[in-house]
Amino acid sequence: FDVVLLALSHDDNSEWWQRTKAMVPKGNFHELGKLGKDISAAALAQLTNQLGVHILVTLNGWTSGHQLDMFALRPAPLQVEYMGSHDSTGATFMQLFVSDRVASPP
Repeated sequence: FDVVLLALSHDDNSEWWQRTKAMVPKGNFHELGKLGKDISAAALAQLTNQLGVHILVTLNGWTSGHQLDMFALRPAPLQVEYMGSHDSTGATFMQLFVSDRVASPP
């Protein structure tokens, strides 16, 4: 399988940015800018679908910079929430919520 990273921010030349970009093969990292400013939810959903993404994971949840408008368009067959919140967004267009007992106690 291939890992594709869609960055909804701009390269700030930080060590984190450079390490993240280096984690995937050349051509699999897409710097898209800010959702709603640099790219629309519809354009992001279309790109996600064109790239053939089967599992789409958000790291934002409802936090600042979230992309849930795009997820509502269901561009991938399996859509997953991870890390952006200690609980589910409650959105019906998200199929999975990944957490652990520390972040989301029973």
